[in-house]
Amino acid sequence: PPAARALVSQAVAASERLPKTAELLREGTISQPMFVTAVARTDIVDEPELVTAVDTDLAKALGGAGHISEKKAEKITDRVVTRHDRDAIRRRREKARKRKNVTNRDYSDGLGGVTVTADAEEARLALAAVNALAEGVCPNDPRTIGQRRSAAAIARLRGLAFTCACPDSSTCTATLGDQEISD
Repeated sequence: PPAARALVSQAVAASERLPKTAELLREGTISQPMFVTAVARTDIVDEPELVTAVDTDLAKALGGAGHISEKKAEKITDRVVTRHDRDAIRRRREKARKRKNVTNRDYSDGLGGVTVTADAEEARLALAAVNALAEGVCPNDPRTIGQRRSAAAIARLRGLAFTCACPDSSTCTATLGDQEISD
């Protein structure tokens, strides 16, 4: 269903919201990922006359850009949107903040996943903290880095100590701060 909704949204954008930009896609001047980026970054503009102006300017900007990355297409689109609707970026950020959440998904093999949606900087800092903790075990810890990251994140979320899993705690050289080093 989410993929179908996205496809329908792109089709509506191509026929109603961004027909000039969609023409570039039909001609092969821009790629499908570039068009998807343009659709996503312009969806915050609501007023019909602004949407038309954004489409016109966006088609000119992207049509002359040549083959560019999605990131570059995003920057171009954001500049065009901001030129026509100065409050759009603020509204996009407010809309994004409402999507902050923590979700859980169970997999068929007995594992599960936890997804945390947060401010980008907070997410980077959280990952760096998990990585630092996971790298503090001794060289004899048999787990992969992915397994250690998972164990470190779950330990932190549950308020438990993250421990080294080496087979001999008497020779363990883990540097896990003031936490317990091994069981």
